[in-house]
Amino acid sequence: MNFFQVVRYTLETNLDQLEVLELLKKNIDQDNNTFQIGFGISSPKRFIGKIKNNSFKANRVLNYRNSFSPIVFGEIHRKNRNSTEIKLNLRIHLLVKVFSIIWFTGFTLGSSLFIFSAISSRQLFPPAYLIVLAPIALFLVFNYFFKKEVKLSKEILMQILEAEEI
Repeated sequence: MNFFQVVRYTLETNLDQLEVLELLKKNIDQDNNTFQIGFGISSPKRFIGKIKNNSFKANRVLNYRNSFSPIVFGEIHRKNRNSTEIKLNLRIHLLVKVFSIIWFTGFTLGSSLFIFSAISSRQLFPPAYLIVLAPIALFLVFNYFFKKEVKLSKEILMQILEAEEI
């Protein structure tokens, strides 16, 4: 499951390293230092973040709140005279990861208590057994939405940088 892992991609473009950096500067709002709380950020650019030397860190600009939106870390390397390689690492925000772990742990422990009470009362199939499936289902739903947001961020960067995944 990629929800708690880093998703890695490598993009390649025919643009040189300076052109890639210039395109990123045009599309990453570096002046907006807003901590993304509430219902999103407004910016004329597609991402908000920082560019430093040949690397960048960015989030997509959203006019709504989305906890599944990944943080994009990128490193730009000149591959040869005719192409540049961009290594992307996308991960969920640390606070979302911590909250999810605490929530899943609490829910799993709570549902385990229901199961043990059902077993001790010798019921063959009480509805409490179904509660165990809820954390699994929610984890799969979270994973689906995170993967969807990762794909969207990657596709936007591919479009901006005129790149292809390798």
